Amino acid sequence: MALEQSPYHRANLYEHFIDELESNKDVKMHGLSQLPKRLFVFGISSLPPRYLDALKALGEHIDVHLMFTNPCRFYWGEVRDRKYLARLAAAKRKQLSDLDSFASSQDWQEGDWAFAQQLKGDIEANVDDELHLSEVGNSLLASMGKLGRDNLYLLSQLESNEIEAFVEVERNTLLQNIQADILNLDEHQDDTLLLSSEHKPCIEASDNSLSVHVCHSPMREVEVLHDNLLAMFDRNPELKPRDIIVMVADINAYSPAIQAVFGNASGERYIPFSISDRTADKESPLLNAFNQLLQLPELRCTSSEVLELLEVPAIMARFDINEHEFSTLRAWVEEAQIRWGIDAHTASEFDLPEFGQNSWMFGISRMLAGYAISEQAGLLMVGGEGISPYEQTQGMQAETAGKLAQFIDKLAHYRGALTQTMSISSWQQHINQLVDDFFAVDIEGEVVVKSIRDTLSGSVSSLQTPAMMSRYRRGLFASIF
Repeated sequence: MALEQSPYHRANLYEHFIDELESNKDVKMHGLSQLPKRLFVFGISSLPPRYLDALKALGEHIDVHLMFTNPCRFYWGEVRDRKYLARLAAAKRKQLSDLDSFASSQDWQEGDWAFAQQLKGDIEANVDDELHLSEVGNSLLASMGKLGRDNLYLLSQLESNEIEAFVEVERNTLLQNIQADILNLDEHQDDTLLLSSEHKPCIEASDNSLSVHVCHSPMREVEVLHDNLLAMFDRNPELKPRDIIVMVADINAYSPAIQAVFGNASGERYIPFSISDRTADKESPLLNAFNQLLQLPELRCTSSEVLELLEVPAIMARFDINEHEFSTLRAWVEEAQIRWGIDAHTASEFDLPEFGQNSWMFGISRMLAGYAISEQAGLLMVGGEGISPYEQTQGMQAETAGKLAQFIDKLAHYRGALTQTMSISSWQQHINQLVDDFFAVDIEGEVVVKSIRDTLSGSVSSLQTPAMMSRYRRGLFASIF
């Protein structure tokens, strides 16, 4: 077990799981009969070594089928990037050059003879002999397939029955030629040295199977994509939106641009679309806000962090704040010079001297004081501290300031409460109450709230085992969830 780690730490759970499977070879004799008869793993581009160890241990008891998408029919676990090789070669040339200079000089003693005689032939021959510079494999696969290469190497270490299902690629387009080269581990980097061009594939001038666009922003990338898709539909009436998949490295970074471009297109320019593979917190502002609320004790509660929370529709609805009022509050926060910290005590939590000015409580006090007296009345003394009234909250505006004060008061309450130790059942009640205090949801939001409550209930059930109850009999922190 890792030092000072809980037995329920993921690394320790994996270790226990693997040890249990490896030590109990007879499934029926040791209560492992509930394992499935077969396990299929697919859609995974790479797996950490520990996960593969777990699958290997499972494979001793059941059939484990790992569906691995491999772009090359030959083993390419040792293909090397030309840029990496160039750096190695440069370092090796310098080393050999220094060695050659040393051997040619008169500075070495008789005992250095063996060292001085190591270099045979010229430097380039020695570099090529040691690094095998000509044996690169497909350059594109080497430079852009590092993750898959490492995963392939790990898979090759398993004792497994491999079933290959490669499909031959016709060489009709530029993209198909690249795919075929990768499939067959072909490399054309040195073809420029050949006198004849007969080896080169013929590419039609109208071939648009592969195109590169230089764009200045993600928004522009999506606009170019939208225009190109419309052009493709125009050229091929049989092509449908359901036939197209657009892939990016991080879909969350492009989601706002996709919604703006594809969602706002009208008439004939509208293309039906859906965005998949978004993380739950990016897809649901409510879930993201819930996670932020659980992390309140760790936050500095800057003006941007708190306003971002308040802007969540479910929270605005709970505190009866509309869009116009939120815009007003944002301006007030800036003008009242609220910067960070719930109150003066927040600074001390970050090893800073207690300082109440520019905190939320100080700013709220200024707003409420502005309702009671005008700025011309001078400083208002509260608890021995002078407060300059912020008079923009006079009249009917005071109600809006009161809503903000309610919200900040709730944040302050839970920021303190989430640092306490409580029993498992008390935490369940407390977190459920937090959901009720901060969120007023519509039908769509109810699904997210139900998911939060169900997940919380499942976590509580898993923690209410005799071992866990004994371990945390004095209570536990919210971070356990």
